[in-house]
Amino acid sequence: MFREENYRYLYESARNYAGLLEKEFKVKYEPREFRKLFEGLDEIIPYHLQINNADDKLYFSAYKTCHSQQLFYLPCRILENTSGRVNHILLEFFRILKWSQKLQAMKDSYHVDGLFQELDIYREEGAADEYIELLQSYQDGDIGILLDQVNEHPAYNPSELLNVISGYTPSTEKEKELLEVLAEGLSLMRTETSILKFSRAFDFDPESDYSETPMGAEELIMIVYDDDYIVEQMIESVNMSCESCESELFCAGEIDLTPGSDQLMEINNYVIEFLDYLIRLSQKLYEYDK
Repeated sequence: MFREENYRYLYESARNYAGLLEKEFKVKYEPREFRKLFEGLDEIIPYHLQINNADDKLYFSAYKTCHSQQLFYLPCRILENTSGRVNHILLEFFRILKWSQKLQAMKDSYHVDGLFQELDIYREEGAADEYIELLQSYQDGDIGILLDQVNEHPAYNPSELLNVISGYTPSTEKEKELLEVLAEGLSLMRTETSILKFSRAFDFDPESDYSETPMGAEELIMIVYDDDYIVEQMIESVNMSCESCESELFCAGEIDLTPGSDQLMEINNYVIEFLDYLIRLSQKLYEYDK
């Protein structure tokens, strides 16, 4: 793999793409120094860079990633603290978000399902009553009922719910700000595109010592109940999985570099805008009750 023919292809690809970026490529031609070649391009290219191989040949691949170590857990507990039209709008918003983006239901997560399966063990081992009650509430109590309601099919499409929001007069400034954030998200969800379609696994070596597969993107975006002990355990479990293998990331663009590449990577701004929006939405949902 590390023969001069492959080095030359990589070198000419790097010089060519540096030119497209209007950057100076300072690496000297040294056929044995593959690492210097990689580091030289990695310094000037504004993306994640890899060397891949196919048919005994090496080539550069570049990716534009977004929020690579971010969990998007959106709390729906706000439904317990709202009423009337606002509550109705919020519930429909969560349903549209869940179904339009093909999100996994929290109770279907293998982390939460595993806790349900071990509930009897927790009782036998004398786990705290407060924890047992919380887990039971998730399984078939008030929290579980609320999560099941969120997972029902929406009665509106994004455009219809936008019309409902525009026809409602908020009673407080806090309500007004919340509905503005919801309306922004509904505008993003009028496309048929699911954000999960833009996930990909990075740097995962199937011949490594790890038996785990890359973290599934469905574990990274989820409508949860609240920032409670169950969610803390989910976060810990996801982090442990991500430590043992590279998590899936969201990719806003990718390109294979060649000596003849004549254009820069195309960036999908929808991916960037949607993930940035989820962060703002999560903050607003957590702040609403404060």
